[in-house]
Amino acid sequence: MIRIRRRYIIAVHRWLGLVSAVFLLILALTGLVLNHTELLGLDSIRTNNPYILKRYGMATSAELEAFRIDETNKLVVWDNQLLVNGRALDVRGYPLGIWRSDHLTAIATPEAVILLDVDASLVEILDGASLPPGELSGIGEDATGQPVLFTEENRWVADPEWLDYEPYTGKSEMNSLERMTLSADEESIVLGYLQGEGVSLYRILLDLHSGRLLGLPGRTVMDLAAVAILVLVLSGISSFWKARGSNSRDGRDALRGK
Repeated sequence: MIRIRRRYIIAVHRWLGLVSAVFLLILALTGLVLNHTELLGLDSIRTNNPYILKRYGMATSAELEAFRIDETNKLVVWDNQLLVNGRALDVRGYPLGIWRSDHLTAIATPEAVILLDVDASLVEILDGASLPPGELSGIGEDATGQPVLFTEENRWVADPEWLDYEPYTGKSEMNSLERMTLSADEESIVLGYLQGEGVSLYRILLDLHSGRLLGLPGRTVMDLAAVAILVLVLSGISSFWKARGSNSRDGRDALRGK
């Protein structure tokens, strides 16, 4: 019985050693490389790998969508982030429509209206108390070309300064969005702006070292590996002292027998 139990303990010890060796190898290699960060320039090596970016919340499954503002200016949408000519706007939401005049452009989202000048530079973002009550559902114009905001229940015509709105019951239509296709270079520039220069190799190795790269499962596995290593070390020390004690006893018994 004691022999079977000992054989079982040895088998468990062996398998724990094999499994832990993989994680010990990862810890050793990443630790060794991290210890020479400056020499290897790990901070300056960056990656835009889609999987890595997704792990760090820097990428989504959303696709870039582009809409024409006028002949030279474009609106790009990525995961509800709005950009005009590559410049991000401090507002989120999907565009509903665009209204244009000779000196002003208005882009409507469900909760805001973005005003741009003739060069597509930001003039103002209207939201909350600056707009008619209710969520916007579109933007258009009346028979004279004045902007009309659509909500679920009403239509509102804005004054030339966009400071006041009056209920509107006349004829009007919502302005639709004109989609356009970005070139590969344009997409690369926009994604580079949104995602930055990527993630540094130092950050990746540091998070791999701790298991954080794989989130909670990775940290849990590294914690379990650490516990397994502790068990191996403690059981190894215990076995060593037991074997040493047994050898000492055998030696004393042998001397007595002589």
